[in-house]
Amino acid sequence: MQRLYIKQWREARGLTQEEAAMRAHVRQATWSFFERGITTPHRATIVAVARALRVKPMALVRRPPKEVTKR
Repeated sequence: MQRLYIKQWREARGLTQEEAAMRAHVRQATWSFFERGITTPHRATIVAVARALRVKPMALVRRPPKEVTKR
């Protein structure tokens, strides 16, 4: 299983789990599972998560944010 930098990107954007989950159209509990690595999102969900965080999907896999950029 490959690590996803969902929590790091969410925090860099200044969003709560609830706000990010609403933007991605998933439940907050599901978002929490993604962040903790309990479940891995499907490809379509990774795209939705990336849109919610305003990053490219590959950024969730390749690297954490280098600096805090709240949007």
